[in-house]
Amino acid sequence: MVTHTCPICSRTHEVREVRAALAYGRQLTCSPDCESERRKRMRQRPAGGHAASTLHTWVVATAAADLVRVAGLMHAARRR
Repeated sequence: MVTHTCPICSRTHEVREVRAALAYGRQLTCSPDCESERRKRMRQRPAGGHAASTLHTWVVATAAADLVRVAGLMHAARRR
């Protein structure tokens, strides 16, 4: 068993290893009541938070890097 801390009520509780592995580092709630409260809080968060802007920045930077790489390849091909 693995010890987790509930993100809602801050109580420590035991979780099976398999379930902890599927949590991917997140802390699991200790009860159905805490789980419903966590979901309620997630619904109330403003849409498009920091994660969305970070993802957008990453996508733009990746696309720009791809365009620069392709332009360099095209330029090298034309010079031959």
